[in-house]
Amino acid sequence: MASSGKGAKAASFAVAPGSGRTPERTESLHLFRQKRQAVWPVRQEPYASAAVLHFATDHARKLRWLAHFYSFFWFEERSDELHVKRFARDVLRYRDEVRGAASHASTSMLLRS
Repeated sequence: MASSGKGAKAASFAVAPGSGRTPERTESLHLFRQKRQAVWPVRQEPYASAAVLHFATDHARKLRWLAHFYSFFWFEERSDELHVKRFARDVLRYRDEVRGAASHASTSMLLRS
């Protein structure tokens, strides 16, 4: 179980009745979310039957997510998590404009250092 340091008590993670989640996966969820509130919108309609889920950011300030998707998603089944990560690795690709901008930014940083 999780421990916050020397002499600390091991955390005990209760499993939600009927969730089918093992104590290890429940601990994994608590470690993943830390102090953030867990939400489950993909289990509810219209999300459950949607072909695409889009997570908007602040379009007025042209802000985007600059982190990996798996920083925000926790999967109840470890096998589902691995499947989605493999899919993202093997199938999803950035558009050429994004690659070009990233290349320009990294070249600029190298030249400045």
